[in-house]
Amino acid sequence: MAPARVQGQGASKEIIAGIKDLEKIALDVIIVARGGGSIEELWVFNDEELARVAFASPIPLISAIGHERDYTILDYVADVRAATPSEAAELVITPSYELQERINKYERRLESSLMGKVQNSRLELEHLLQRRVLKHPLGAQNVSRQRVDDLAQRLEFALRQKMNLSRENFKTWLAKLDGLSPLKIMSLGYSVCKDAQSGEILVSSENLKKGDLLEIMFAKGEARLKVEGLS
Repeated sequence: MAPARVQGQGASKEIIAGIKDLEKIALDVIIVARGGGSIEELWVFNDEELARVAFASPIPLISAIGHERDYTILDYVADVRAATPSEAAELVITPSYELQERINKYERRLESSLMGKVQNSRLELEHLLQRRVLKHPLGAQNVSRQRVDDLAQRLEFALRQKMNLSRENFKTWLAKLDGLSPLKIMSLGYSVCKDAQSGEILVSSENLKKGDLLEIMFAKGEARLKVEGLS
């Protein structure tokens, strides 16, 4: 993450600096996001220099500014526009069932390829055996055929072991990715609370006062709330 102010004097410079810092990490995607607000509060995302930096970014950039009805210049120069920050997260996080489908497909292709190699190796050994039969008696032929079968079985066993290990590694990494997913955590009932004016993520009610506007991000959707009281 690259923290930056999302409204007010100097905010565009901080956002530009954040984009450039993230470009140095060689990420897969950059998301520029903030919650909803008035047109004046979102005006920083109409900044020309910010638009040029976002357009020139070598890393795919997603804009997720405000609510679905809000549009800024950044939305038009970004690679993809998301209606809300939570939608941006959904765009870049592949659902676990899709990952599992991909893994299953790769497993089938890997198994088919390995079995093809085993069969080709068996045929090559059989071919060599037939050539040697012309020079060796029947007893030697039987011994060689047994060796062919033994080698083929050992090769097939080794390939299956390697495939099983790869499958387990896939599953381990899938579980790790799924556990780190923000949406996975939020689906357990957690949410993200932000100041509706500044876009700052709140971790305490210490600085809140009655009448403040808050934005709550859920696993699905957002809501804007007004502070009625503190405890």
